[in-house]
Amino acid sequence: MSQPSAGDPQPGQLSEYPSPQRTEGPDAEPPTPVRTSVKLMWVGAALTLLGLLFVPLQIDAIRDQVAEQAGPGVDTDTLFDSAIAIAIVIGLISVGLWALMAVMTRKGKGWARITATVLAGLNILFTLSSLTGATGATPTLLALIPSVASVIVAGVIVYLLWQRPASEWFEAMSRRSA
Repeated sequence: MSQPSAGDPQPGQLSEYPSPQRTEGPDAEPPTPVRTSVKLMWVGAALTLLGLLFVPLQIDAIRDQVAEQAGPGVDTDTLFDSAIAIAIVIGLISVGLWALMAVMTRKGKGWARITATVLAGLNILFTLSSLTGATGATPTLLALIPSVASVIVAGVIVYLLWQRPASEWFEAMSRRSA
């Protein structure tokens, strides 16, 4: 057994150098920006689900918009049912994408960081086009609140995912899996 040198920490004593964060092995701990972004992805999923729960409260407003935009001879009931079904399907897919990005980002998958960035950009574009009326529908206040909150969350996530500690961790995780 070797004797500790004068510079080595004694039992119960802290080293003068902080221990490096683990980037090796299956239990590699992501840095704070990545952990925070994963938590925010779950918040984004919850906001999207909340927006879906508001759909029944907006039925009259949606029906009025469909009737207003429908041309002569258009079956507004079918159009209304289709609009509701599409909104629910897109909402459920969005919740699933938020969850998938959270899980894969936590695992250190570089493609998940890129995909989350692209999806955040699309989220921002779609929300802005909805706010400006480019989609032809005017969002109700109930729909607006979770949508705007989701855009803010998406922007913060992108910012966090591209911070230096996050980039270094994703690179280390990529090297580890290669």
